Amino acid sequence: MKKFRYILLTLFALLVAISSLRADPRSAQLLKSLEQRVEQMAGYEVQFTLRIEGREIAGYYRVRGDAYVMQMGEAAVFSDGRSRWEVDPSKREVVVDGVDPQSHNILQNPTRAFTFLDADYTHEVHSEAAGQVTLILKPKTRSSISAVTLVLDTATVTPRLLVYEADGERLQISIASFAESMAPIPAFDESNYPDYELIDFR
Repeated sequence: MKKFRYILLTLFALLVAISSLRADPRSAQLLKSLEQRVEQMAGYEVQFTLRIEGREIAGYYRVRGDAYVMQMGEAAVFSDGRSRWEVDPSKREVVVDGVDPQSHNILQNPTRAFTFLDADYTHEVHSEAAGQVTLILKPKTRSSISAVTLVLDTATVTPRLLVYEADGERLQISIASFAESMAPIPAFDESNYPDYELIDFR
């Protein structure tokens, strides 16, 4: 009898676990619509404000294909889709590294910030009110980011807010505008930084 009860409890626990892994149809539909909107644009620009550790930094990034340029305060990032050049005027240095094609972090690889989320994250609608819907996303595989909060405009599926939870820290990105842009993406030009130290990790 005890063995039978144990089997029943085990089956119940498995059913609960399986049901928790099922995709939320509403969040799946919203993420798909967001991805389709991004893919339909040849290029786009996002204006945002980064909030971390009590500081606020205004910035923007512009994407075209796999290439992008990002400006946050005085710092800048240039990428051709394979490498990224981080320019830090405060340290007079340029850090060069490869692009992580799997990253969805908007500050590390903005070209993928709003694509493939349905495949790489479990997700659910947390709340919906006043024309906005809040989604909670958690990575399916081990990641430095434990959870992502994504707030969308329900009428246009425009991202309004991103919150990353990572290693006990909270990084918030408020999105002021998200619009199509055909402006060119400038390439990194080392001659613009003649007295900067170049640190290459590629």
